[in-house]
Amino acid sequence: MSGAPAEGRVVRELGGCEGIMCAGATSSGAIRMQPMTGFAMYAPGPTARSRDIYSVLPPETNQPGDTLFGTACGFLRAQPEACLMHGDSIGVKPPAATPHGLFRRPIALADQPFIDQTERYGSTMGGASQPGVAFNDPHGTPVLAIGAGVVVHAGPVELGGLTIAIRHDTTLTADGRRLVLFSTYSHNARLLVSVGQHVARGQPIAQVGSTGRTTHEHLLLEVHVAPTDDAKAIVDAAPRFPPYAANPELWIEPLPGTGVVAGQVWDAGGRAVSQARIYGLVKPEPQETPFSYAETYGDRAHPDPVLHEHFAVSDVPAGEYDLGVTINGQKVFRHILVEAGKLTWVEFRP
Repeated sequence: MSGAPAEGRVVRELGGCEGIMCAGATSSGAIRMQPMTGFAMYAPGPTARSRDIYSVLPPETNQPGDTLFGTACGFLRAQPEACLMHGDSIGVKPPAATPHGLFRRPIALADQPFIDQTERYGSTMGGASQPGVAFNDPHGTPVLAIGAGVVVHAGPVELGGLTIAIRHDTTLTADGRRLVLFSTYSHNARLLVSVGQHVARGQPIAQVGSTGRTTHEHLLLEVHVAPTDDAKAIVDAAPRFPPYAANPELWIEPLPGTGVVAGQVWDAGGRAVSQARIYGLVKPEPQETPFSYAETYGDRAHPDPVLHEHFAVSDVPAGEYDLGVTINGQKVFRHILVEAGKLTWVEFRP
């Protein structure tokens, strides 16, 4: 296919392709294929779906060559036949409210509220198992309490990293146990609250910085669901992975117009598949750390005590998606619907 690219600025190349699906995006939303004309037309807004054309790679300026149109199923007219199959709805639940409610986001929407996609909670992307989620904001950006509670730590933790820990007023009951909810905010440049102080939801508690074990300015948010109210179990820097950490993407509000996708990946023997890659979700933002695929947790991460998920991805634009994963060499596809502010559950089994 040749000619001028469809309207819209390309923000990144396709990535994460492994014979199943790959991902890319433009700055203004989905690009749809018109069946009659063959032209790619823009669909404004975050409505991208796994078969829509949503990435355009024109040839270099003044160079011959075709314009390539990318979908989450590979390049247009070159997708593997199996990839074009519609997923079924086995093990898929309709969008619903999260079972334990949601905290607010720790960074205001007016700042840079997007989660870094390159090091996801519990995955090995980037070579490390991440106990929280990162927000790459400039030095001094206000850090907000995700919920009301008491400050139980305010000071250095690992290598002098300035950290706030809050024990929240709300608790969770799961499997007959009362669990205490904590949140921690790390790498701050400045702390604005002190131990013993009660803070409100959305109250500024710190400023983004780069203190401690880090290479750049960002906020690391962790959510902990613990059987104890002892803060020492939360801020102890000794464990490589905190013992009660949970995926924050299941605990904070998704961005406006987006929802959350979570689920499980099982092999034929009913065993959870570690580090399986799930393709087909489309997330145009953030452009600096583009989303390519979800990955089930490694051996260090802990699932939510209510959901028992193997993976979770928030801030997914509302729409329909066909997701694909390979389980012991077999491709499995599921068709899901994402609605704003809700959780969609999906299970993969061969």
